[in-house]
Amino acid sequence: MPGRPSASAWPLARRRPSSLVRQYVIGHAEGSIEIRERLFNNHRDAMLKLVTPLAFPAERSSAETLYSAAQRRPSDEHEERTNQPWVAVRGRQGGKPVYLAVLNTGSFAHSLTSGEFAVNAVRPPAYSSFNIDPRDERLNNRFAPRQDQGEQELRYALLVGGASTKPG
Repeated sequence: MPGRPSASAWPLARRRPSSLVRQYVIGHAEGSIEIRERLFNNHRDAMLKLVTPLAFPAERSSAETLYSAAQRRPSDEHEERTNQPWVAVRGRQGGKPVYLAVLNTGSFAHSLTSGEFAVNAVRPPAYSSFNIDPRDERLNNRFAPRQDQGEQELRYALLVGGASTKPG
């Protein structure tokens, strides 16, 4: 039936002291997959990323930002770039335009090289007060060094397409 997803594996990954349960949901629509994760994060000051090798050389990324979208070129190393819930990587394969887009409910940042695309899943904050009012000592003493730990639910939708899959 069109539109109905079919779920596949429920792999469990453990890297002491954390664990991750991942569910893959493969849609019947061409080029779509959803990843649902339940993370029990007990690592300290560790950034977790969903890294995807690209089957095409990346030309640029387009990412939702506040009130607009930003276009960025790949970096030589994984340089962090902020974004909002979606980011897309565009390139060419066999002379035709192709893309990989990710919609994300987790941390909104990514990095891109010519051959790899990484979306931040969990990013430990350095502080939580953001210096809201520099004169109020109570607000500025809200350092929470382990607020990234604990149980978290994350979801990603991956969309892959080419020239023939442009929205109409």
